[in-house]
Amino acid sequence: MTRLTRDQVVNQSFLEMRSYLLEIAATLDRYDRAETRNGEQEDVRWTKIRQALDILAKKREQPDRTEALLMLFSDLTPLEK
Repeated sequence: MTRLTRDQVVNQSFLEMRSYLLEIAATLDRYDRAETRNGEQEDVRWTKIRQALDILAKKREQPDRTEALLMLFSDLTPLEK
């Protein structure tokens, strides 16, 4: 199996990725407009989402964003026996 060129990847994925990005932007806007309660702390899940966006936005030496996101969202708590 031959690898796709960058143009082929963009041609194949652009509309779907555009849709995902618009949905993410809309969710971020809803969050920013949402009311906060007194003393309300940021939800740890939302912190993870922001960290994930940082991972996606940074140029990386190796194409390992998927692995980085999997590790970010993984629960590495040891299982009790």
